[in-house]
Formats: sequence, C-alpha cells, structure tokens
Amino acid sequence: MAFRDTSERYEYIYGSNVKKLDRETAGSTKSGSPKRAGNTARKSEYAVERSKAVSAHSETAIHKNTARFLAFDWKYTLIAVIAVVLCASAAMFYLHGTVQLNVMEKQISDLKTEKATLLSKQNAIKAEIDKSINLDEIKEYAEKNLHMIYPEDSNILLYKGESNDYFRQYESVNSGK
Repeated sequence: MAFRDTSERYEYIYGSNVKKLDRETAGSTKSGSPKRAGNTARKSEYAVERSKAVSAHSETAIHKNTARFLAFDWKYTLIAVIAVVLCASAAMFYLHGTVQLNVMEKQISDLKTEKATLLSKQNAIKAEIDKSINLDEIKEYAEKNLHMIYPEDSNILLYKGESNDYFRQYESVNSGK
C-alpha cells in the first residue's frame, strides 16, 4: 500500500492493514478528552469538512450514475441483441460448413474404397481374359470357319512415301508402283 503522505501512515495499526478507530468512536478517557490510540494525529477540522464535501459530491455522482445505470436504454439493448444474433448466425454457418465438409470427406473416402474394389475386380477380369485367349485356337477358327488365309507375296504391295510427315495423307496407294 502506498501512502500519499506520512500522516496517512498513522491511521493504521502498526504492521497490519487495520485502521485505528476514529476519535469519536474510540470513546473518551477519564479526563474527558477524546481517547487517542498510539501516535495518531488529530484530524484538522478542515480535513473533516473537506471529506464531508467530497463525500457529498461523490454521493451525488453515485446517485446520478445509479439512475443512469437503472434507466433502460433500448439502443444499447438493440445493438447487443443484433451482435448476439450475428455471432450466433456466424457460429451456425461455420458449424454447417464443418458438417458438410465432414460429410463430403466421408463420401470421398467411400468412393475411393469403391474405386479400389472396382480396379481390383477389373484387373482380375483382365487376367482371366488373358488366360482364356489362345492364339492357336483363334487361327484355327479363322482358317476353318471363316475361310481366312495368309496373303501370298504377290498380293503384298509395298509403298514408298516421299515425305516423312506422319500426318500427310496420300490419294492412292496404287500410284506408287
């Protein structure tokens, strides 16, 4: 506790935060003079009047602030309600977004699992198809049932292109003989 001046120090009992009793409440001695405890200094009458004047001023300020506090102000209440509603709606919007994000993450994980399952089934079917294809059987079926034959050397035409351009198309293959 910091004292403003040394006279305040004597208002307290030494070594504690307990104030000494005032002269009026402490009673009086046998001689009729007011009893003073320890080294307490007398308060001047100016200080007593000043404290009464200050307390009267603070009393009016307290009453004025109390009246202002008790008066119901609709503007501040409306602003407070609007602020609470905005905060609540922002919280609900955030919560809704978070829930949607969690739902979409679950859907993504389900779709990834389904994709992995389908890819494994596809690979199994490809392997089964590759095992079932026998090129000798296909050749035999084509020769016997479809009457297909291998071409002879006289039936093969060779074509020489003048350009190395891959996308260039030529009008006729037979003109290159």
